[in-house]
Amino acid sequence: ISEVEAEIRAHVADKQEAFELITTIPGINENAAAIILAEIGADMDQFGGDKQLAAWAGLSPGNHESAGKKNGSGHEAETVL
Repeated sequence: ISEVEAEIRAHVADKQEAFELITTIPGINENAAAIILAEIGADMDQFGGDKQLAAWAGLSPGNHESAGKKNGSGHEAETVL
């Protein structure tokens, strides 16, 4: 485990400033920060903004429902009871 942790630290070494900043977020430890950097990197410009990043991460809810029917999912509309 210590070897893997050392390898992870080596991979985030060039992103140390972003790594330290991410770990200031409540609930984000070093492991979570490393995962975040691995998934999205340190350059947020590729997403175009915070709303696009949240949508990419699946954290931005969408409202694709009207009159109890789901729309836009590519699936047949369902009636919500």
